[in-house]
Amino acid sequence: MLRTPVKDIKDKDALIPAFLSLKPLVKQHLDSFNHFLNVDIHNIIMSKHNRRIESDIDPNFYLQYNRIKVNKPSYKIDHEVIYPSPHECRVRDLTYSGDIQVDIEYKYNGQVI
Repeated sequence: MLRTPVKDIKDKDALIPAFLSLKPLVKQHLDSFNHFLNVDIHNIIMSKHNRRIESDIDPNFYLQYNRIKVNKPSYKIDHEVIYPSPHECRVRDLTYSGDIQVDIEYKYNGQVI
């Protein structure tokens, strides 16, 4: 572990390849994207401000989000589901996107309807 600052520019230049061999630049983006899909979307939807949506007309009626799932990106060709890689989407000029599914409960006076 490095405990003292590196002052010489030549020494700093030598550190860059070593750092990139441990943590490639693309990995940072992938980790960030995966964290957003697996953690952040869930936290946004399930936060106390977003989880429950109340009716302006009847305060006894509201809906509540219960579970969220982000599906893998896919498309269909001749009734066959294809799960493309990000590279394939770039090459074929496709959007690398998946459906978001949310379970919703409709409630009236606290009872599921």
